Amino acid sequence: MLLLDNSLFFDTIGLKLAFTKESYNTIFCICKDLRYKITSHIMKSSTVQQLILELLREEHSHLTAQEVYNYLKPRLPSVNPSTIYRALERLTREGQVSVSDMGIGAAVYEIVGSLPHHHLVCQGCHRVIKLENNIIQPFFDNVEQRFAFQLTTNHLILFGYCPDCMDDKGKR
Repeated sequence: MLLLDNSLFFDTIGLKLAFTKESYNTIFCICKDLRYKITSHIMKSSTVQQLILELLREEHSHLTAQEVYNYLKPRLPSVNPSTIYRALERLTREGQVSVSDMGIGAAVYEIVGSLPHHHLVCQGCHRVIKLENNIIQPFFDNVEQRFAFQLTTNHLILFGYCPDCMDDKGKR
């Protein structure tokens, strides 16, 4: 930085910039404010993501984005639904959360566990039955081998009717 004729000169990586002291002070304040806003946004995003992960770990269930928002709103009064949606999208892209269609009209989210699992969803009462991966994995292996097709699915959801609903509807 060099001061000549009431102007500040910067020569950074071959880029020459000249500012008056007043414009330099204005730019410095703007940059400082922008740095604060970026830092607070990153902190807010990571806080929201951490709280979402905690919630999904504690609940052990599938939650819609709206349900996540309703749970977190008392803890983060200034959070809005779009922040929750963006955080869920990031967590899904990062592989920490899975998103599924459980047939309820809205996507549901759940924490990705160490072992994959799958679900049976009753179309009558919406009961969800968890299937261990060892039941489904042979099917996945067969499909990959038979069709020379690499599956990327790690969460299978099958729809049908549970025994109670089949009895109620006389489907047995």
